Amino acid sequence: MGNKPAQDDAPPGAWTLTTTRSPDGMVDLTTTIATEGEPMIVVLRLTREEARAHARGVMAAAGDALERTFGGEEQQ
Repeated sequence: MGNKPAQDDAPPGAWTLTTTRSPDGMVDLTTTIATEGEPMIVVLRLTREEARAHARGVMAAAGDALERTFGGEEQQ
């Protein structure tokens, strides 16, 4: 019980994102989402270019959410 991974104690909806480069140059992008039962795990196997494009998209979405939450440019 004391050796449980931290994500087992995470509230439902919490998530983690990890990357692992494989020897063939591909990137495994693993998303783990806490649920009421077992965590949901999604693994995307991407080329390096796809992984970078995905990261740019995630950063853009986070920036948009930040502006909507805290203001920023005038809302149209």
